[in-house]
Amino acid sequence: MDFLLIPKNYIRPTKDSLIYLLHFSKNTVQITDSIKNEMIERIKPFIEKPNLSIYINSYTDNSGTPILNIEKSTQRANAVADALKALNLSTEQLFVNGYGEENPIAPNDTEENKDLNRRVELLVKWSD
Repeated sequence: MDFLLIPKNYIRPTKDSLIYLLHFSKNTVQITDSIKNEMIERIKPFIEKPNLSIYINSYTDNSGTPILNIEKSTQRANAVADALKALNLSTEQLFVNGYGEENPIAPNDTEENKDLNRRVELLVKWSD
């Protein structure tokens, strides 16, 4: 007789993937219809995954004050979350985070690098 021995505190493996990276112009929070459609198309293949969670992580460059940067990044993350409402996702599946100028991916020493840091990362996580 075969039976599976799993400890009580077993946690199923989680898979995750960065599926979309959106860059914003300075002082903007609007998303165009074409970008909305592209984000939706990127997420559609993951909609049926079990225990799906979508993380919307938004960042700014270091221009402005830290408080304003948190506010701007939160507005951008919320704009992305609003665009994803077309997929009829539950609020429990969306994790919206505005991090301000934390976690730059480039030094904030040139306008090109600042453009890289003004971003929203769209990540999906699920378990099988």
